[in-house]
Amino acid sequence: MNIFKNFFGLLKTFKSSSLINIVGLSVALIVFFIVAIQVHYDFTYDRSYKNTDKLLQFNQYNVNTGAAATNVNFQIPARIAQAAPEIENYCMAAFWGEQKFDIDKGVTSPETYSIYLSRTTPGFFDIFTPEILSGDTTALFSQPGKAMISEKTALRVFGDENPVGKTMRFRYNKNELMIAAVYKDFPDNSSLPNGLFTHLPENDETEWSFNSYFLVSKGDHTAIQEKLNNKEILGEGWAKHNEENPDKRIELRLTPPGDLYLNNAGKGGSKRINTTYTLLAIGIITVFIAFVNFVNLSVAMAPARVRSINIRKILGVDKTKLKLTVATESVFFTLISIIIALIAIFYLRTTTFAKEIFAADLSFGHHLPLLIAVSLILLIASFLIGLYTMRYCTSVDESEALKGSFSLNKRSVKLRNTLIVFQFATAISLIGVTMFIKQQNDYMLRYDWGISKENVVYVPLSGLGREAQTFGQELLRDSRIKDYTITRDIPGRIGMSWGREFEGKQINLRVWSVDNRFFDFFDIKILEGRKPEQMDSVVSQIVVNETFLKKYEFTGDIVGKDFDAFGPGRIQAIAQDINFETLHESISPMAFGVLSRWQNFNTFMIKLSGNDVKGSLDYIESTWKKFSQDPFEVHFLDGEMDKLYKTETNMASLIAIFGLVIVAIAVMGVYGLILFDAKSKSKEIAIRKINGSTEKEILFMLNRTVLLQLCIAFLIATPVAYYAIMKWLENFSYKVPLHWWIFPLSGIIVLFIVVLTVSGQSWRAAIANPVNSLKTE
Repeated sequence: MNIFKNFFGLLKTFKSSSLINIVGLSVALIVFFIVAIQVHYDFTYDRSYKNTDKLLQFNQYNVNTGAAATNVNFQIPARIAQAAPEIENYCMAAFWGEQKFDIDKGVTSPETYSIYLSRTTPGFFDIFTPEILSGDTTALFSQPGKAMISEKTALRVFGDENPVGKTMRFRYNKNELMIAAVYKDFPDNSSLPNGLFTHLPENDETEWSFNSYFLVSKGDHTAIQEKLNNKEILGEGWAKHNEENPDKRIELRLTPPGDLYLNNAGKGGSKRINTTYTLLAIGIITVFIAFVNFVNLSVAMAPARVRSINIRKILGVDKTKLKLTVATESVFFTLISIIIALIAIFYLRTTTFAKEIFAADLSFGHHLPLLIAVSLILLIASFLIGLYTMRYCTSVDESEALKGSFSLNKRSVKLRNTLIVFQFATAISLIGVTMFIKQQNDYMLRYDWGISKENVVYVPLSGLGREAQTFGQELLRDSRIKDYTITRDIPGRIGMSWGREFEGKQINLRVWSVDNRFFDFFDIKILEGRKPEQMDSVVSQIVVNETFLKKYEFTGDIVGKDFDAFGPGRIQAIAQDINFETLHESISPMAFGVLSRWQNFNTFMIKLSGNDVKGSLDYIESTWKKFSQDPFEVHFLDGEMDKLYKTETNMASLIAIFGLVIVAIAVMGVYGLILFDAKSKSKEIAIRKINGSTEKEILFMLNRTVLLQLCIAFLIATPVAYYAIMKWLENFSYKVPLHWWIFPLSGIIVLFIVVLTVSGQSWRAAIANPVNSLKTE
C-alpha cells in the first residue's frame, strides 16, 4: 500500500478535520519553536565561556528579599582571593555604557562613534578566555592607554582596515586609546557587552561600583562559601550587623553568572527564571492542546474510517502495513505543520514585534541544531500519538465493521471529554492571568514615584561640558521652559553605590549625584535640615532619605554630621522617601549627593510647561546647537521610566497572544467535534424533528456537552489562575488588588468565543431537512 497515497486520500476525504489539524498544529508549533529558542537562550546565558564550570561572580545576597546585588569595591575580592587558595584568579570589571570617541580617518574632521566601554583588570583573560583574532594582549589591562575592540565593532568603525595600532580619542576629555587587539564578539546571551575593553585602575574602598569574577577549582564552591562571611573579609561593622539582624543579614556569595541572571530579582526586574518557566509551560501546553485536538478528531473520525479499513483487510492487505499506514498519518500532519511553522518564523524574525518582544534572535543560523532536535522530538511524539489512533481504527472485528455497528466506547468518549475540559481550563486560566498582569502593569505605569515625571525631558550633558549652566539659563528665557537640573542618572537607573562606616555602623546606600536645583525641580520635600545650596567647592552636601534612618536606626540628630564623600562632606538634610527604583523593590537607603566637585553628572533635565511641546523641543534644539556640535538627542522622562517595566509588558503581551492561540486551537477542535457529532447524529436529529422537537431543542442537544465542559473547566481554572497570579505578585513590593470579577469574566470570554464559533455549525444541523438525513441512512 502506498503510504503517501493513503495520506492524501485522507486529506481529500476529511477536508475539514485535516485543515483544522494542520492549522492548529502549525500555530501551536510557531509558539513552541519561539518558546524553545527563548528558553534555550535563557538557560545558556553566560555559559558559553571556556571556563564556565569554574566561573563564579561575587554578589551580596539579601536573605530577607532574596535579591543579589553584584556591586563591590576593590578590596573585598582581594581579601577573598587571599583567604581561599581554591581561587585560581579573579578580575574586577566596570561597565560604563556608551561613550563617544573621535577617530581621525584623514578627512577634514574626526568622525564620532558611540561605543560601549568596559574597564577590567588583567585576570580577565584567564577567566573569560576571549578569542583574540589579531594583535598583542601583553600587559593590555595592566596599564592605561590600550584597548581591545570586538570584531563587529571594528568592522563598523574601521571597515576592512586593520584596527590594530589605530588611535581613538575620548570626545570630551581627549584621552587616547590605542587598539592593541581584536577579539571575537561574545554571544548575545552573555552579560559581557561587546565594544571596547580597557584598563581599570584600582579605586578607594568606599567606591562600590564594580563587578568581580572568580576562577575557582572544580568542586570547591562549597568550601569557599564557608570562608566568605567572616570578620576578616566582611569587616567588623558588617559582621556585627549580620549577627544582630539574622533575618536581615547580607551574605557574601560567589554564584555562577548564569544563575544570577536566572534567579536574581536584581535591579528593575522580576526573576528571569519565573518568566522562562512560564514560557516553557505555555509552549508545552500549546503543543499538547494541538495534539489533543488531533487525537479527538482522529477518534471522532474512527467510525467513518473503520468500514474502509476493514474492507482492505478482507481484500488481503497486510495488517501490519495497514496499521503502520494509519500510525504514520500523524507524522505527516506534524511534518507539514513543522514546515509551515518554520516558514512563518523565518518571516517573523525580522519584524519589529519579534525584536521588541524576544531577547533571543530568531534567526535559524543561531538555533539550527535546537530546531532540528525539537522537530525530531515532535515527530516521534506524533508517531506515538498515531499508535493510539491506530488502535481504534484497526482493532474492530471485520463483521462488526461491515455491519456498521462500531461506535466509540465509553472510555474513549470519557478521555475525549476530559481532554477538552483541560483545553478550556487552560484557556480560561491564561486569559485571567493576562488580564491581571495588564492591571498590574497599568498600576505600575500610573504609580506616583514621589517625583513629577510628566513634561520632563532630558539631554546628554556631555555635549555641553562646562557650558551647562549657561545653557540652562538661556533656556529659561523662554516661558515654555519652567526649570532645569543636572544629575548623574534618571530614576530607575541609579548606578552609584557607597559602602563605608558611619557613626560606628557599616552602611551601604545608593547615591544619586545631583545639583542644588534638583529638589525644587522634582518638588522633593525636606523633612529636617535645609536644602543644599549652590555647589560648595570644598564640602559635599549629602541629603539622605527616611529609609536610611529607619534601616540603620538613626535619628534626625545626624543632620550636620561629617560624612565621607570622596573628601569632606556633611549630612545636610533628610528628605521624604521617593521611589527611585521600580516597584519590584521596596524603597532602600539612598543619598542625594551635591558633591564638591563637578563630577558624576551626565544628564541635563528640563521641565516644560506643557504648552506647545513641539515648539519647546524646537527651541531646546536651536539653543543646544549654540553650545554643542554633538547631534541633538532628547528623551521624555516618563517614556524612559515606563521602559523599566519592559519585561512585564512583554510578558503580558506574550501570555495574551499565547492565550488567544490556545483558545483558538481549542475552539477549532470543538468545532471539528461538533461537525462530526452533527453528522453522526443526523438520523437522531431527523427523528427528533419528525417527532416534534424544535430547532432550539436540537441546538441545546448538540451544545449541552460543550456547556457542561466549560462549567467544569471554569471550576478548575479559577484556583489555578489565582495561584499563578499570587506567585506573579511575589515579584513586586507594590501590588494592585486582585479583583474577583477577573475570574468569571475570563470564563465568559471563552464561553462567548466558543458559542459564537460552534453555534453556526450546530444551527445548520438543527435546521437541516430531516427527509434528506433519513434518505442517506
